[in-house]
Amino acid sequence: MRKFFTVLIALVFVGTMANAQQHSDIVSQDIMNKIYQEVKTPYKYGLVMVPADALRKMDCPTVFRKGRYW
Repeated sequence: MRKFFTVLIALVFVGTMANAQQHSDIVSQDIMNKIYQEVKTPYKYGLVMVPADALRKMDCPTVFRKGRYW
């Protein structure tokens, strides 16, 4: 019986922590609009990275890391 209560308490604790984690990441609409107003731009500057041929054009180039290489 004691083992049952220990497991039950552990499950309740894990569930509570998971629920708290979900709600802590919510950003309000007002904050999102404020950030958008700061970063938006009406200007389009063209291609940032220009490839050698037209088949390899990219709209949104990203830089990422795989292991020790960028």
